[in-house]
Order: sequence, then C-alpha cells, then structure tokens
Amino acid sequence: STPGTEYLIFVHGFVFSLGTGNFNLKITLSTPVANDICSGAEDIAIGDVISASTAIATVDGNVTCGFVPQSPGVWYKTVGDGGLYSVDTCSNVTSFDTVISVFGGACDAPVCVDYNDDSCGLSSSVTWQTQVAEEYLILVYGSESQRGGFELSLTLAPPPPGNDECVDATPVGIGSTTTGTTINATSDVTGVDFCGNSFLTTPGVWYSVV
Repeated sequence: STPGTEYLIFVHGFVFSLGTGNFNLKITLSTPVANDICSGAEDIAIGDVISASTAIATVDGNVTCGFVPQSPGVWYKTVGDGGLYSVDTCSNVTSFDTVISVFGGACDAPVCVDYNDDSCGLSSSVTWQTQVAEEYLILVYGSESQRGGFELSLTLAPPPPGNDECVDATPVGIGSTTTGTTINATSDVTGVDFCGNSFLTTPGVWYSVV
C-alpha cells in the first residue's frame, strides 16, 4: 500500500451465486520479507537448502523470464564459478505450484537465463551453465495466483550429455538407431525457435542429419 492512499474493499458472493449472508472482515498489517524485492535478494550458495515462503511477499510483475509473474515471489542471488548449477524446489516441504526464473545482470535490467514450471510434479528445477564471478538472480514464485511455503536447494549439477548444445549436435544417418539420454541435459530457452512451442523448458539434446 501507499501511505495516505485510500483503498476500497468490495465484499460479494461467489460468481453465479445469489446467496447473501453475514461475515467478519479483518484488516491486518504485514511486513514483507527482506528478499521480497530484487535489491534485497538473499544469498544462496552451492549446498544450501533454504526453507521460506511467499505468503506475505508481493508480485514482481515488472520482470519476464518465460512467464510474467502473477503471484508473490522472493529473490535469491548466487555467484557462478563456471560450473553447471541446479536450483530446485523439489521437496516435500514445498506446498504449492512453484515457478523458478533465473536471471543474469543487475536488478535494474535483469536478463532471462532460464526458467521452469513443473519439472518435478508441481515443483520446479532449473539447470544452467554459469560464468566465473558472474552474479545470478533467482526468483521463486507461484503458478497463476498461488503462494505458500517451499524449500529451495542449490547444487552443482553433473556434466550434461555431449550433445546438450546445438553446436555439438551428434550426426545420425538414415536407417540408423541411436541410443541417447536427456538426463543432466539443460533446456534451450534463449535464442532458439522451438517450432512454435514457446513454452518448452524441459531438457533436450541435439542431433543432425544430412
């Protein structure tokens, strides 16, 4: 809220319901957590497991990375070492449908690196290649209007398959049969036309044929 601003509250029945009745309207004051905004991002390092909540956070509708957030979110930051990092909310502690967006750059001009929704059930996981000494911003928020508690883990991911990137596509021939895997692969979000599928965030590997 903005100091000195008057807000109007309209109480009504559920859509298509003609019912009426009595109710209690309670107004409380909540203070958002420090990492509710990007500039207050909480540090997270490899091996850290953080339990937190978006319950009293606010919506970060001015950033876009795969999705435009419509629900409250909280921010974290980490520094790359050139390794493959993996951040996830894949825990039984997580109580709602989460989305994770990872950004490079600064808070005033964040650049989308990768994002995910529903990698492990309704929880999320993002794996990305870091650059040495580069800071990354991690936004955890809910799908649509959801909010709640979650557990966030940051780990060093195993190396991806050799054909994880388009430039390293594995040649295959007509009539051949090739065994492959997408385990430990990364998603190809930036700068790739997915043949009309703009929501593809799952890991993939590449092949080429002449």
